[in-house]
Amino acid sequence: MGQTASGVVFSILSVVLGLAFAYARKGSEGARFDLQAVATALTPVIALGLVVLSWHLIALPYRSYQQQRETATQNAARVKELEKTLEDRRHSVDVNEPGVHNLMGVIAAFQKYGRAVNPLRPPGSPPAVLVSAAAESADLAWQVTQWAVFGSGIGNGNLQNLGVRPENFEAESQRGMIPKTLLVHAVTETPAILNLVSDLEMLLPTKLVFAMPATETPIPQTVIWLQFGPGIRWRNDTR
Repeated sequence: MGQTASGVVFSILSVVLGLAFAYARKGSEGARFDLQAVATALTPVIALGLVVLSWHLIALPYRSYQQQRETATQNAARVKELEKTLEDRRHSVDVNEPGVHNLMGVIAAFQKYGRAVNPLRPPGSPPAVLVSAAAESADLAWQVTQWAVFGSGIGNGNLQNLGVRPENFEAESQRGMIPKTLLVHAVTETPAILNLVSDLEMLLPTKLVFAMPATETPIPQTVIWLQFGPGIRWRNDTR
């Protein structure tokens, strides 16, 4: 019972109540006799408790120290292993990684699109892959944009390249946005747009819409607008 705080309190109360009962029943002499008997009985127990306490005062810090040493050794080995893995990934590419699969898929999709579109674009044409995104999808949109430009050889821009005024830019960029979806806007004559959307659909939830902003001049058939909705994720992102 003395191994817990509640046990210690209960033990002390038991002795006190026992002495009070003895005093009420036998008087001070009887209580004094009972106190001596209790002290005689408890002396070996108290001595043993002090020995056990002394042992724990020595053993517990030592065990804690040993456990900390073992944990530190395990952590150091784990850190070394992770550092090696990180260094290996800096200098090599694992084609089985989901991110590499996404990169290669986007580049391949826009390579095919670029081969169909570039012959129709005159030299010095302005950016023709226009991008807008919800704030929480900006990082993913930037990844796709880099790979799209690399694969297609077509520069990227935004809706201001179509003549959308700065004061209308934010509202127009968000217009029609669908959560968790990539909208590919194009004019109906855009070549190879169905193939591009089909290729992107395997990587991201993608939908083709013919809802380009209203402009003073006709939009060239080689211009597309990628609109990344909030919460969009790669199909192979299982987090």
